[in-house]
Amino acid sequence: MSRYSDGSHQYSNSEISTWRECRRKWMLTYYVSLQRRERDVRFPTEVGNLVHGAFEVFYEAGGIHSDNAETLAREWLVERRAEDLAECIGEHHDTIIKAHKTADACLVSYLRWLDDSGADLNLRIIGAEDKMSMPGPLPGTVINGRIDLLAEDTRNGDIVVIDLKLVTSISEKIRMLHLDTQAKQYALLARERFGKPVRVAFRIVKINQRSARAKGPQEEEYVIHLNDGQMDTYLQQLTGLMADVQRTTDRLDEGEHHQTVCYPSPSDTCSWKCSFFPVCPLLDDPASDAEWLLNDAYTRREFTRPDSENGGKVTESNEETSGGQE
Repeated sequence: MSRYSDGSHQYSNSEISTWRECRRKWMLTYYVSLQRRERDVRFPTEVGNLVHGAFEVFYEAGGIHSDNAETLAREWLVERRAEDLAECIGEHHDTIIKAHKTADACLVSYLRWLDDSGADLNLRIIGAEDKMSMPGPLPGTVINGRIDLLAEDTRNGDIVVIDLKLVTSISEKIRMLHLDTQAKQYALLARERFGKPVRVAFRIVKINQRSARAKGPQEEEYVIHLNDGQMDTYLQQLTGLMADVQRTTDRLDEGEHHQTVCYPSPSDTCSWKCSFFPVCPLLDDPASDAEWLLNDAYTRREFTRPDSENGGKVTESNEETSGGQE
Protein backbone atom coordinates (compact mmCIF):
# COMPACT_ATOMS: atom_id res chain seq x y z
CA MET A 1 0.00 0.00 0.00
CA SER A 2 1.07 3.60 -0.40
CA ARG A 3 2.71 4.82 2.80
CA TYR A 4 3.14 8.55 3.23
CA SER A 5 5.27 10.59 5.57
CA ASP A 6 2.39 11.05 8.02
CA GLY A 7 2.19 7.28 8.45
CA SER A 8 -1.20 6.89 6.78
CA HIS A 9 -1.98 4.11 4.34
CA GLN A 10 -3.64 5.80 1.38
CA TYR A 11 -5.71 3.74 -1.03
CA SER A 12 -6.48 5.05 -4.50
CA ASN A 13 -8.83 3.34 -6.91
CA SER A 14 -5.75 2.45 -8.98
CA GLU A 15 -4.13 0.60 -6.09
CA ILE A 16 -7.34 -1.22 -5.22
CA SER A 17 -7.83 -2.24 -8.86
CA THR A 18 -4.20 -3.38 -9.10
CA TRP A 19 -4.57 -5.48 -5.96
CA ARG A 20 -7.60 -7.22 -7.44
CA GLU A 21 -5.88 -7.64 -10.80
CA CYS A 22 -2.45 -9.02 -9.86
CA ARG A 23 -0.66 -9.24 -6.53
CA ARG A 24 2.79 -9.21 -8.14
CA LYS A 25 1.97 -5.98 -9.98
CA TRP A 26 0.64 -4.55 -6.71
CA MET A 27 3.83 -5.53 -4.87
CA LEU A 28 6.16 -3.98 -7.43
CA THR A 29 4.05 -0.82 -7.84
CA TYR A 30 2.87 -0.07 -4.32
CA TYR A 31 4.97 -2.12 -1.92
CA VAL A 32 8.40 -1.83 -3.52
CA SER A 33 7.22 1.44 -5.17
CA LEU A 34 8.87 0.94 -8.55
CA GLN A 35 8.34 2.90 -11.73
CA ARG A 36 10.04 2.89 -15.13
CA ARG A 37 13.17 5.04 -15.37
CA GLU A 38 12.32 5.97 -18.94
CA ARG A 39 8.91 6.96 -20.19
CA ASP A 40 6.83 3.89 -20.98
CA VAL A 41 5.41 4.71 -24.43
CA ARG A 42 2.38 2.61 -25.34
CA PHE A 43 -0.23 3.79 -27.84
CA PRO A 44 -3.43 3.27 -25.75
CA THR A 45 -1.84 4.88 -22.70
CA GLU A 46 -0.53 7.85 -24.68
CA VAL A 47 -3.94 8.53 -26.25
CA GLY A 48 -5.66 8.22 -22.90
CA ASN A 49 -3.27 10.63 -21.20
CA LEU A 50 -3.58 13.16 -24.02
CA VAL A 51 -7.36 13.15 -24.15
CA HIS A 52 -7.60 13.36 -20.36
CA GLY A 53 -5.21 16.34 -20.38
CA ALA A 54 -7.19 18.16 -23.05
CA PHE A 55 -10.41 17.27 -21.21
CA GLU A 56 -9.05 18.93 -18.07
CA VAL A 57 -7.98 22.09 -19.96
CA PHE A 58 -11.39 22.31 -21.65
CA TYR A 59 -13.36 22.15 -18.42
CA GLU A 60 -11.01 24.32 -16.38
CA ALA A 61 -11.57 26.99 -19.05
CA GLY A 62 -15.33 26.80 -18.54
CA GLY A 63 -16.40 23.99 -20.84
CA ILE A 64 -19.37 24.66 -23.12
CA HIS A 65 -20.03 27.95 -21.31
CA SER A 66 -16.71 29.39 -22.52
CA ASP A 67 -15.99 30.84 -25.97
CA ASN A 68 -12.36 29.72 -26.01
CA ALA A 69 -12.30 26.43 -24.06
CA GLU A 70 -12.08 24.31 -27.21
CA THR A 71 -9.30 26.48 -28.62
CA LEU A 72 -7.30 26.23 -25.40
CA ALA A 73 -7.70 22.46 -25.26
CA ARG A 74 -6.50 21.98 -28.84
CA GLU A 75 -3.62 24.42 -28.31
CA TRP A 76 -2.60 22.39 -25.29
CA LEU A 77 -2.43 19.29 -27.50
CA VAL A 78 -0.22 21.11 -30.01
CA GLU A 79 2.17 22.25 -27.27
CA ARG A 80 2.23 18.80 -25.72
CA ARG A 81 3.00 17.24 -29.12
CA ALA A 82 6.16 19.31 -29.44
CA GLU A 83 7.22 18.33 -25.92
CA ASP A 84 6.53 14.64 -26.52
CA LEU A 85 8.46 14.56 -29.79
CA ALA A 86 11.43 16.25 -28.13
CA GLU A 87 11.37 13.73 -25.28
CA CYS A 88 10.59 10.55 -27.23
CA ILE A 89 12.84 10.59 -30.25
CA GLY A 90 13.83 7.56 -32.28
CA GLU A 91 11.84 4.36 -31.89
CA HIS A 92 8.79 6.04 -30.31
CA HIS A 93 8.41 8.83 -32.91
CA ASP A 94 5.72 7.10 -34.97
CA THR A 95 3.75 6.08 -31.87
CA ILE A 96 3.74 9.66 -30.60
CA ILE A 97 2.60 11.05 -33.97
CA LYS A 98 -0.21 8.50 -34.22
CA ALA A 99 -1.28 9.04 -30.59
CA HIS A 100 -1.54 12.80 -31.04
CA LYS A 101 -3.47 12.53 -34.28
CA THR A 102 -5.89 10.13 -32.63
CA ALA A 103 -6.24 12.23 -29.48
CA ASP A 104 -7.09 15.36 -31.46
CA ALA A 105 -9.72 13.45 -33.46
CA CYS A 106 -11.21 12.03 -30.24
CA LEU A 107 -11.32 15.48 -28.61
CA VAL A 108 -13.02 17.18 -31.57
CA SER A 109 -15.51 14.34 -31.86
CA TYR A 110 -16.27 14.48 -28.11
CA LEU A 111 -16.92 18.22 -28.28
CA ARG A 112 -19.31 17.72 -31.21
CA TRP A 113 -21.05 15.03 -29.20
CA LEU A 114 -21.49 17.50 -26.34
CA ASP A 115 -23.22 19.91 -28.73
CA ASP A 116 -25.48 17.22 -30.15
CA SER A 117 -26.39 15.50 -26.89
CA GLY A 118 -26.63 18.51 -24.56
CA ALA A 119 -24.96 16.37 -21.91
CA ASP A 120 -23.42 19.40 -20.12
CA LEU A 121 -26.30 21.88 -20.46
CA ASN A 122 -27.66 21.42 -16.93
CA LEU A 123 -24.32 20.96 -15.20
CA ARG A 124 -22.44 23.48 -13.06
CA ILE A 125 -18.76 22.53 -13.09
CA ILE A 126 -17.24 22.21 -9.62
CA GLY A 127 -13.77 21.12 -10.68
CA ALA A 128 -11.69 19.11 -13.14
CA GLU A 129 -9.16 16.54 -11.90
CA ASP A 130 -10.61 17.12 -8.45
CA LYS A 131 -8.82 15.32 -5.61
CA MET A 132 -10.94 13.95 -2.77
CA SER A 133 -10.18 11.87 0.29
CA MET A 134 -11.91 10.51 3.38
CA PRO A 135 -10.93 8.40 6.40
CA GLY A 136 -10.81 4.70 5.59
CA PRO A 137 -12.70 2.00 7.51
CA LEU A 138 -9.56 0.78 9.32
CA PRO A 139 -7.36 2.85 11.66
CA GLY A 140 -4.65 4.79 9.81
CA THR A 141 -6.22 4.30 6.37
CA VAL A 142 -7.37 6.94 3.89
CA ILE A 143 -9.47 6.51 0.75
CA ASN A 144 -8.33 8.73 -2.14
CA GLY A 145 -9.81 9.60 -5.50
CA ARG A 146 -8.92 11.83 -8.42
CA ILE A 147 -12.13 12.73 -10.24
CA ASP A 148 -11.97 13.64 -13.94
CA LEU A 149 -14.88 16.06 -13.58
CA LEU A 150 -17.09 16.98 -10.65
CA ALA A 151 -20.35 18.83 -11.31
CA GLU A 152 -23.73 19.73 -9.84
CA ASP A 153 -27.02 19.14 -11.64
CA THR A 154 -28.68 22.58 -11.60
CA ARG A 155 -32.14 20.99 -11.83
CA ASN A 156 -32.09 19.03 -8.58
CA GLY A 157 -28.75 19.74 -6.84
CA ASP A 158 -27.45 16.19 -7.30
CA ILE A 159 -23.68 15.73 -7.48
CA VAL A 160 -22.47 14.26 -10.77
CA VAL A 161 -19.14 12.44 -10.91
CA ILE A 162 -17.96 12.24 -14.52
CA ASP A 163 -15.25 9.79 -15.54
CA LEU A 164 -13.79 9.70 -19.04
CA LYS A 165 -13.11 6.26 -20.50
CA LEU A 166 -11.07 5.72 -23.69
CA VAL A 167 -11.90 2.34 -25.21
CA THR A 168 -11.63 0.29 -28.38
CA SER A 169 -15.15 -1.11 -27.98
CA ILE A 170 -17.98 0.82 -26.34
CA SER A 171 -20.31 -2.17 -26.11
CA GLU A 172 -17.67 -4.32 -24.40
CA LYS A 173 -16.93 -1.58 -21.87
CA ILE A 174 -20.58 -0.94 -21.03
CA ARG A 175 -21.21 -4.63 -20.44
CA MET A 176 -19.33 -4.57 -17.11
CA LEU A 177 -19.69 -0.96 -15.96
CA HIS A 178 -22.56 -1.70 -13.59
CA LEU A 179 -20.05 -3.74 -11.56
CA ASP A 180 -17.27 -1.15 -11.74
CA THR A 181 -15.91 -0.45 -8.27
CA GLN A 182 -14.49 2.89 -9.39
CA ALA A 183 -18.03 4.28 -9.58
CA LYS A 184 -18.70 3.16 -6.02
CA GLN A 185 -15.46 4.58 -4.66
CA TYR A 186 -15.94 7.97 -6.32
CA ALA A 187 -19.59 8.11 -5.26
CA LEU A 188 -18.54 7.31 -1.69
CA LEU A 189 -16.03 10.18 -1.70
CA ALA A 190 -18.56 12.62 -3.21
CA ARG A 191 -21.19 11.66 -0.63
CA GLU A 192 -18.67 12.22 2.16
CA ARG A 193 -17.84 15.73 0.89
CA PHE A 194 -21.25 17.01 -0.19
CA GLY A 195 -23.81 14.94 1.70
CA LYS A 196 -26.08 14.89 -1.37
CA PRO A 197 -27.40 12.26 -3.80
CA VAL A 198 -24.66 11.20 -6.22
CA ARG A 199 -24.68 9.72 -9.69
CA VAL A 200 -21.67 8.60 -11.71
CA ALA A 201 -21.60 9.29 -15.44
CA PHE A 202 -19.05 7.41 -17.52
CA ARG A 203 -18.27 9.33 -20.71
CA ILE A 204 -17.04 6.60 -23.07
CA VAL A 205 -14.98 7.65 -26.07
CA LYS A 206 -13.85 5.25 -28.76
CA ILE A 207 -10.16 5.36 -29.70
CA ASN A 208 -9.80 5.93 -33.44
CA GLN A 209 -9.09 8.75 -35.89
CA ARG A 210 -12.77 9.17 -36.90
CA SER A 211 -12.18 8.16 -40.51
CA ALA A 212 -14.99 7.40 -42.94
CA ARG A 213 -14.62 3.73 -42.00
CA ALA A 214 -15.48 4.35 -38.32
CA LYS A 215 -18.79 2.64 -37.57
CA GLY A 216 -21.35 3.02 -34.82
CA PRO A 217 -21.44 5.63 -32.05
CA GLN A 218 -18.07 7.07 -31.13
CA GLU A 219 -19.19 8.47 -27.76
CA GLU A 220 -21.72 7.32 -25.24
CA GLU A 221 -22.69 8.16 -21.66
CA TYR A 222 -23.48 5.42 -19.16
CA VAL A 223 -24.99 6.64 -15.88
CA ILE A 224 -24.98 4.73 -12.60
CA HIS A 225 -27.21 5.78 -9.71
CA LEU A 226 -26.00 4.51 -6.33
CA ASN A 227 -28.04 4.56 -3.13
CA ASP A 228 -26.63 4.79 0.39
CA GLY A 229 -27.00 1.05 0.92
CA GLN A 230 -24.86 0.23 -2.10
CA MET A 231 -22.14 2.64 -1.02
CA ASP A 232 -22.19 1.28 2.54
CA THR A 233 -21.85 -2.26 1.17
CA TYR A 234 -18.82 -1.20 -0.87
CA LEU A 235 -17.27 0.37 2.23
CA GLN A 236 -17.75 -2.95 4.00
CA GLN A 237 -15.98 -4.71 1.12
CA LEU A 238 -13.13 -2.21 1.34
CA THR A 239 -12.71 -3.12 4.99
CA GLY A 240 -12.00 -6.72 4.03
CA LEU A 241 -9.75 -5.75 1.13
CA MET A 242 -7.66 -3.38 3.25
CA ALA A 243 -7.30 -6.05 5.92
CA ASP A 244 -6.04 -8.48 3.24
CA VAL A 245 -3.54 -5.89 1.99
CA GLN A 246 -2.32 -5.24 5.51
CA ARG A 247 -1.83 -8.94 6.20
CA THR A 248 0.10 -9.30 2.94
CA THR A 249 2.23 -6.28 3.79
CA ASP A 250 3.01 -7.76 7.21
CA ARG A 251 4.04 -11.07 5.66
CA LEU A 252 6.37 -9.32 3.23
CA ASP A 253 7.79 -7.16 6.04
CA GLU A 254 8.50 -10.34 8.02
CA GLY A 255 10.54 -11.76 5.11
CA GLU A 256 8.13 -14.27 3.59
CA HIS A 257 9.04 -14.91 -0.05
CA HIS A 258 7.14 -12.91 -2.64
CA GLN A 259 6.43 -16.06 -4.70
CA THR A 260 4.25 -17.29 -1.85
CA VAL A 261 2.66 -13.98 -0.91
CA CYS A 262 2.39 -12.07 -4.19
CA TYR A 263 2.12 -14.63 -6.96
CA PRO A 264 1.40 -13.35 -10.50
CA SER A 265 -1.94 -13.45 -12.32
CA PRO A 266 -1.11 -13.34 -16.05
CA SER A 267 -3.80 -12.19 -18.50
CA ASP A 268 -4.08 -11.08 -22.12
CA THR A 269 -3.89 -7.43 -21.01
CA CYS A 270 -0.40 -7.69 -19.47
CA SER A 271 1.51 -6.72 -22.62
CA TRP A 272 -0.12 -3.28 -22.88
CA LYS A 273 -1.38 -2.66 -19.37
CA CYS A 274 1.53 -3.58 -17.11
CA SER A 275 4.86 -1.77 -17.08
CA PHE A 276 6.47 -4.84 -15.48
CA PHE A 277 5.68 -7.09 -18.44
CA PRO A 278 9.38 -7.37 -19.49
CA VAL A 279 10.62 -8.42 -16.06
CA CYS A 280 7.72 -10.57 -14.85
CA PRO A 281 8.82 -13.91 -16.37
CA LEU A 282 12.39 -13.38 -15.15
CA LEU A 283 11.13 -13.21 -11.57
CA ASP A 284 9.97 -16.82 -11.98
CA ASP A 285 13.36 -18.04 -13.23
CA PRO A 286 15.99 -18.41 -10.46
CA ALA A 287 18.70 -18.59 -13.14
CA SER A 288 17.84 -15.16 -14.58
CA ASP A 289 19.26 -11.82 -13.50
CA ALA A 290 15.94 -10.18 -12.67
CA GLU A 291 17.62 -7.96 -10.08
CA TRP A 292 19.86 -6.41 -12.75
CA LEU A 293 16.87 -5.58 -14.96
CA LEU A 294 14.95 -4.10 -12.03
CA ASN A 295 17.89 -1.83 -11.22
CA ASP A 296 18.50 -0.93 -14.84
CA ALA A 297 14.94 -0.21 -15.99
CA TYR A 298 13.13 0.85 -12.80
CA THR A 299 13.56 3.26 -9.93
CA ARG A 300 11.75 3.90 -6.67
CA ARG A 301 9.03 6.51 -6.44
CA GLU A 302 9.97 9.04 -3.81
CA PHE A 303 6.50 9.78 -2.45
CA THR A 304 5.85 6.29 -1.09
CA ARG A 305 7.52 4.11 1.50
CA PRO A 306 9.57 6.79 3.28
CA ASP A 307 11.73 4.06 4.82
CA SER A 308 13.47 3.65 1.43
CA GLU A 309 16.84 5.38 1.67
CA ASN A 310 18.81 3.85 -1.17
CA GLY A 311 18.28 6.57 -3.75
CA GLY A 312 16.18 4.44 -6.05
CA LYS A 313 18.51 1.46 -6.43
CA VAL A 314 16.86 -1.93 -5.94
CA THR A 315 19.46 -3.89 -4.00
CA GLU A 316 19.52 -7.46 -2.79
CA SER A 317 19.13 -6.33 0.81
CA ASN A 318 16.12 -4.11 0.36
CA GLU A 319 14.49 -6.57 -2.06
CA GLU A 320 14.65 -9.10 0.72
CA THR A 321 13.03 -6.76 3.24
CA SER A 322 10.42 -5.76 0.64
CA GLY A 323 9.56 -9.30 -0.28
CA GLY A 324 11.65 -9.26 -3.46
CA GLN A 325 13.57 -12.08 -5.01
CA GLU A 326 16.25 -13.46 -2.79
